[in-house]
Amino acid sequence: MIMTNLARWVPIASMLLLMGLGLFLMVQALRDGAFRHTAPTSIAEVTDGEWTHAIEDELERKVLIREPAIHLLNAFEYWLFGEARSGALAGTDGWLFSREEFEWSAQSDGNLEAAFDAITRGVSGLHERGIKVALAFVPAKSDIYQDQLGRYALPETAAELYSRVLQTAAATGADFVPNLSTDLRAVRSQTEVFLHTDTHWSVFGAGRAAASLCALGAPVIENKLTFSTSLQAAIAHRGDLLNFLELGGFSFLMPVQTDLIAPVVAAREIDGADPLASLFGSEPAAIDIGLVGTSYSANPLWSFGDQIKIACQSDLVAYATDGDGPFEPMRSYLETIAKPNAVLPKLVIWEIPVRYLDDYSGQTLSALF
Repeated sequence: MIMTNLARWVPIASMLLLMGLGLFLMVQALRDGAFRHTAPTSIAEVTDGEWTHAIEDELERKVLIREPAIHLLNAFEYWLFGEARSGALAGTDGWLFSREEFEWSAQSDGNLEAAFDAITRGVSGLHERGIKVALAFVPAKSDIYQDQLGRYALPETAAELYSRVLQTAAATGADFVPNLSTDLRAVRSQTEVFLHTDTHWSVFGAGRAAASLCALGAPVIENKLTFSTSLQAAIAHRGDLLNFLELGGFSFLMPVQTDLIAPVVAAREIDGADPLASLFGSEPAAIDIGLVGTSYSANPLWSFGDQIKIACQSDLVAYATDGDGPFEPMRSYLETIAKPNAVLPKLVIWEIPVRYLDDYSGQTLSALF
């Protein structure tokens, strides 16, 4: 009982101590006239975080132990106002979201149109070589978890974006376009389909997407193979959205500090009837699937490629890259298969997060395709 009560009061005592430290630092700065230019002129400046940002700027210039003071201020801002730094929004129960998923500008409609023009050109380039195409549009995390947004709400443009994407995708000529938003919503009650602290999907979410894609593309695959599933040891993953909080040593105040991830590895089962096959493996005449995409496909932590192998019963060659968006990898892939004697798959899965569709101007995409 004593230990239970102690565990209950330690976080409160720590918070009071930190508040005392913060007040001491700000009093010292006030004595030096640090904040005379940062007094709020309206309640709105306090509630929307502008005032705390102004104080942070002053602290950066005036307080000797600058970084701990800024981290402390960030912790207060997170707990009192649910505010993260400029690139993230803090939802409920430790859920973090990318701010870009909420944004829509005067250029967004034009960017979306340009993106689909580029997608159509990419699909046509694959069709010219006899390759079927599956477009895997990854929905926004904030769309799937709208109930975890806390005091935030998706703008209408963002809430309706996935439906708009699916309607527009029908004109690209793609052979398969699964509704991954519906599929992920259908299974999110089982376990998380996106990570709390990261923009990316979970292993489970990636596996559900792989199953949906393979259910549609299965008739295209000729060389059926068998893969066994190997579940790797769980690791504590610090998501990319935590970088926007900048809590430093106060990160222990976060309800969720890391996401546990257990990657899946697909191991091909070899037919032991042929001694040479059991020793070296028997390769099919051609690999039936090509995977082109972003970090949702490239990062082995989410195990998207391995789960496609398992669900489709086919090997694949991945042309996904981390940090290049969805269009640069496809441009590189089209250049690769245009070379003499290039081995062509039966099916290409092109993974495209919808949050990237507003990131490119028409001029940029015209230069790529």
